[in-house]
Amino acid sequence: MYFQILMLLLLVLISREQCIASFGHFMVCALLHLGMINVPCLCCASSWNDHWPWCVAWLFRFRGWDGVTPFEEPPLFYEGVDDFTADMLCNISTEIQEVKHKINEEYPDIDLSAVVHVTDWIKRAYQGQISDTTSLGSCIRTNSAYKGLTHAMKKVEGGYVPNFDYRYTSEDIPMGLVVTRGIAQLCDVPTPHLDKVLNWFEEHVPKSFLVEGKLTGTDIATTRCPQRYGYTDLRQFLVASRLVSAE
Repeated sequence: MYFQILMLLLLVLISREQCIASFGHFMVCALLHLGMINVPCLCCASSWNDHWPWCVAWLFRFRGWDGVTPFEEPPLFYEGVDDFTADMLCNISTEIQEVKHKINEEYPDIDLSAVVHVTDWIKRAYQGQISDTTSLGSCIRTNSAYKGLTHAMKKVEGGYVPNFDYRYTSEDIPMGLVVTRGIAQLCDVPTPHLDKVLNWFEEHVPKSFLVEGKLTGTDIATTRCPQRYGYTDLRQFLVASRLVSAE
């Protein structure tokens, strides 16, 4: 019933001149969920070096933070991306491309052409709005659409601290990054950079997703990864998802 109501509202909002273009199937959405990559990476970034702290985009920004000292002002989210974080984003996106290729090696009829590298995506999505396309980092930092955006912070005495309850982590990690990690696990594709982000997140929240490199942690039940629903085989998962025939 709720679905029918939502569809009716959608039809009311869209005029006759407009149309909805299909973006493929859920696997494309799962592997091309760029928020799950950008946000966590940008958060982890600064806690591992001498720079001021910042989960891939949101988490790695705070990789050097002591967990106590507040910031005077909320740090810039995209404009503050350093090369370390940009490299992490790039490496995770490359790992996702390896997952895509592994699926297509076994199941070439599954169309994953829309799953592109984050560097290609940002150049296409923000064409004309990026002043320096030299690297992924420069694309992010010089994107006018990102100008002035800051990290999600909480006001405390003496300044601001990261808000780890914000949707960047409370949603993009369990409903995005962990899902992709689960698909990679079904494909037997190693994801060391993605795992590094998850491990950092687990330490600071705390949550338990990865145990000895497998998604068997106590908080898997709070995610949407295939392992939560008992899938341990890629074909089994794809058949259940109606992406391949059971025959």
